[in-house]
Amino acid sequence: MLAVSDLSKTYNLQTLFNNISFSINPGEKVGLIGPNGCGKTTLLRILAGLEPSTSGRVHKPNAWRIGYLPQDFEIDPTFTLGEVIGQAAGNIQVLENEVAVAASALEKHPSDPALADRYTGLLNRIQSADPGRVAVILANLGLADLDPSYSVAHLSGGQKTRLSLATILLNDPHAFLLDEPTNHLDIMMLQWLESWQSQTRSAALIVSHDRTFLNHTVSRILVIDPREGQLHSYAGNYDAYFEQRQTEVDKQWSEFTDQRKEIKRMKADIARTKAQAAYTERQASSVRIGGAEMRNAGAKDYHQGIAKKVAKKAKAREKRLDRYLKSDDRVKKPKEDRIIRMAFDHTPHLGCSVIQLAGLDVGYDPGSPLIHFINLQVYASQRIAITGPNGCGKTTLLRTIVGELPPLNGEVFLG
Repeated sequence: MLAVSDLSKTYNLQTLFNNISFSINPGEKVGLIGPNGCGKTTLLRILAGLEPSTSGRVHKPNAWRIGYLPQDFEIDPTFTLGEVIGQAAGNIQVLENEVAVAASALEKHPSDPALADRYTGLLNRIQSADPGRVAVILANLGLADLDPSYSVAHLSGGQKTRLSLATILLNDPHAFLLDEPTNHLDIMMLQWLESWQSQTRSAALIVSHDRTFLNHTVSRILVIDPREGQLHSYAGNYDAYFEQRQTEVDKQWSEFTDQRKEIKRMKADIARTKAQAAYTERQASSVRIGGAEMRNAGAKDYHQGIAKKVAKKAKAREKRLDRYLKSDDRVKKPKEDRIIRMAFDHTPHLGCSVIQLAGLDVGYDPGSPLIHFINLQVYASQRIAITGPNGCGKTTLLRTIVGELPPLNGEVFLG
C-alpha cells in the first residue's frame, strides 16, 4: 500500500497543499485532479522520490517499484529505440540468473519477507520481458513499425511521449504515477490504454484532464483544492465525483442562505432589543402625574431596572452572535470554481459556405500524399471533428487549409 501522512509542500510563501493524507491500495486506480498550478505534478514527484516534501511522510513497501511518467520525460538521445525498450523490459537471461540466486537464498531463509518480495518481483519482471508482451505494447502505442536501431533523438515529440509510456508499462511496476498519459494518443491507443489499466494488477495514480479516460479507468477521485491547500476524496469515477461535488455545493448554498437569513434575523432582534432598552431608559427619566412633570424616585428606579435588564439581554445576544460568526461551525460561502472567460470580436458575415475543399491532396511528398482527393463542403455553424491515428495527416490538413502548407493537388476555397 502507498500511504501519505500529513504531507505539506511550500514554495517560498506559497503553500500548494498542507497536511494531506491518503492511501492507495494494491491494484486500485485513482484519479488526481485540480486546476493548473495546484500541485498535482509536484505531488507525483514527491511520491516518486524525485522531490522532497516540506513536512510529512510517504510510506510504501520496500519491494514496491514505482513507475513515474512525467509530462516532459527525457530520453537519452544517444540510445537507440531497441536499447531503451531492452532496458525497460529487462534481459530474460539475466533475470533468470537473478531468480536462481534469489530462490537459493529463500530456501535458506524462508521466513525472510524481503527475500520473498524480491523473488516474486523477479518472476514478474521475467513475465514483463516476454517478447510477445513487448510486441503487444509497442504495437498498440504505434511503435512496432520503427526500426530498433533507430536513434531516439530522431523521434517526433509524440513518438517520444509514447515511447516513454511504453517503458513505464514494460517495467510493470507495483504502482504507476502517470502525469497526463493520454497526451499524443489517438482514439485507438486511448481505448487500448483504458483496457490495459483495467486489467493490470498494479495500482495507479493518474493526473488527467480527459474526463472520459478517468471515467473508464479509475474508481476514486482525489481533488486538490488550492484555496484551502487540502485534498478531498470521492468514491467512483469522474462523473460520480462531479455529481457528489455538485450536491455538496448545492447543500452548502442552501445552508449558507439559511444562515444568512438567521444572522439577519438575529441582528434585527438585537437592534429591536436595544431600541426597547433605550425607550425604557427614556421613560425612567420622568413620570407624568396629573399632567404635571415631576420626579418620582420609585418609578424611575423601576423603569431603569427594566431598561438594564433589556440592555443586558441585547448585550448577551450580541456576544452570542459574535461567537457564532467567529466559530468553525459557521457555513462559509461557496467559492465559485475558476472558469475561462473568452470574448470574440464580431466577425463579418461569411456567407453560407465557409470552406470548400476540391480534389485536395495534402502532405509533403507529391508522390505519396498523406490524404488523397478530399472533397468537403463546410457550412456556417457546422461543428466538425477530425479523427484518425497519429501521423495520418490531421494537422497537415489544417495547416493546408489555413495556408501554412501548399496543397499537393486540388484547391482550397475560403468563404
